[in-house]
Amino acid sequence: MSFGVGTEMPEGLDIPVPDGGTVQTSITTSDGVMASLFYDQGRYDEIIGFYEDWTASTGDDWQKQSFDVSSDGETIRTTMWLPDEGNNAISVADCPGAGTETTEFNSVCVSVSQGG
Repeated sequence: MSFGVGTEMPEGLDIPVPDGGTVQTSITTSDGVMASLFYDQGRYDEIIGFYEDWTASTGDDWQKQSFDVSSDGETIRTTMWLPDEGNNAISVADCPGAGTETTEFNSVCVSVSQGG
């Protein structure tokens, strides 16, 4: 288990992540593998497209759920994919950048988990 900006990706993770992200969490257990990364906020739509393409190409049935929350003139977007079978999950959301002192939602956080 590793936490902190610049942590290495866990071994054995088959769910891909887009290039150019900074790893903030890497977990490997007997039950599976998990990683979370953050990206520049301007890449949100690109990352959504990346996972749209990938989930469509796996041959599995993935269910997509998206929602937005607006507060004080700011909108926070979240999109998740869950397969019909298995213990995998993908989440893409607006978030504060890891390793910064800001609470502004100025980054895109990606979390992927793969059950064992």
